[in-house]
Amino acid sequence: MFEEVVKIIRRYSKFLITTHINSDGDGVGSEVALSNMLRVLGKEVIIINPTPLPENYRFLDKEGSIKIFSKEHINLINETEVVFVLDISNWERIGVLGTFIKESKAIKICIDHHISNTGFADLNIIDERASSTGEIIYDLVQSMGVTLDKRATEGLYAAILTDTGSFRFSNTTPKVHMIVSRLIEKGVNPYQIYEEVYEKRSPSRMKVLGLALTNLNLECSGKIAWFCVTQEMMGKFNLRADETESFVNQLNYINGVEVAIFFLEAEDNEVKVSLRSKGNVDVNVIANRLKGGGHSHAAGIRMNDSLKNAVNKVLAEVRKEFT
Repeated sequence: MFEEVVKIIRRYSKFLITTHINSDGDGVGSEVALSNMLRVLGKEVIIINPTPLPENYRFLDKEGSIKIFSKEHINLINETEVVFVLDISNWERIGVLGTFIKESKAIKICIDHHISNTGFADLNIIDERASSTGEIIYDLVQSMGVTLDKRATEGLYAAILTDTGSFRFSNTTPKVHMIVSRLIEKGVNPYQIYEEVYEKRSPSRMKVLGLALTNLNLECSGKIAWFCVTQEMMGKFNLRADETESFVNQLNYINGVEVAIFFLEAEDNEVKVSLRSKGNVDVNVIANRLKGGGHSHAAGIRMNDSLKNAVNKVLAEVRKEFT
């Protein structure tokens, strides 16, 4: 699986790593671990992301070494020999940064676990059976025989923790527990990572979540639950969009709900839709019909439309699963 990428790593010296817009635990944790591995091997590495690091993942980058893309980085991109794009299923997920990476002469390597991945890079390492991109990075590190530092092992733990829903989702395999046990043996503190990721929320986040939950909607005899967060709501409480990560999971706590949907009204007439499934409904199939993607139990869609239209279109597709 890693034969070709290992050859490339050994041959080249200058590497760039990136992940998707509004990076999550899997994207950031995988970046931190991969960059540490490359540095141990004596490589020059820079991480450039399309959007700022969410506050609850900044403990993985205490030195502030992860850059936010701007035009001053174009020369760096052009000088790079190899670009790793992590946890990304298509170029659009990197925004404007993706345009400059595509146009560069660097070798593009995608490491991902999404079933919706289009195989867009020069070399694609896709494992749909993996719980997370972090799990694949762990396997790569093992194949290279590299020992990671504590921050990197914390990154891998955060990657797996978040993409398995704190070890609740069906992608929590025996292999996942084996990897996690080894990370703990290396010094990872599970409670500390959980606290950083989930228990340091802002008062603004809780107020917006509470407001959204007061407008909770249930359909199809309680099998579908959905709610929205508008630009007005975020503006009222000065909430950043990245702070709404995992809002959708609150709906899964409702008895009888099989599909949970969260609509986030973004800027420029865009709506971000998060879907989660607890039952037999494959939300990746639903997302694909609306040009989104993800996994059977967790998927997302970005829609250039009004909030009202986005709600109507998504609900129309989800309702088909219950009629």
